[in-house]
Amino acid sequence: MNDLGNLVEYVVHHEDVRRAGDDPAPPRTLPPELNAAIWARFAPMSAGFYLPAPVGVLLTVPGSPRMQRRARPGADPVRVVGPPVEQALYAMGRRGQAQVQLRGSTMQVQRLADWLSAR
Repeated sequence: MNDLGNLVEYVVHHEDVRRAGDDPAPPRTLPPELNAAIWARFAPMSAGFYLPAPVGVLLTVPGSPRMQRRARPGADPVRVVGPPVEQALYAMGRRGQAQVQLRGSTMQVQRLADWLSAR
């Protein structure tokens, strides 16, 4: 697989290093073309992370109507809102470092949070 195929993994590992330790670095503002490339790689694989979830999951990148993906079908989905890097971090288990918002009904958000914390 080429570097582009590993882009999401490289970015997540890079952020792991940046955000670790006693003085973690804040999230970076990435150029639009890099965000688009990360989204293009992450969005199709997002179902692999969320398909077993007990609720529908809709991924949304603020200010980018084309960057929206239903990662798991279901009525009354929870929207995971954040930039592509934060979406990838959250889905890949770095929930303490990822800066996303969970939006939706209180019950659905709680069901997703409970499911994620049990993983």
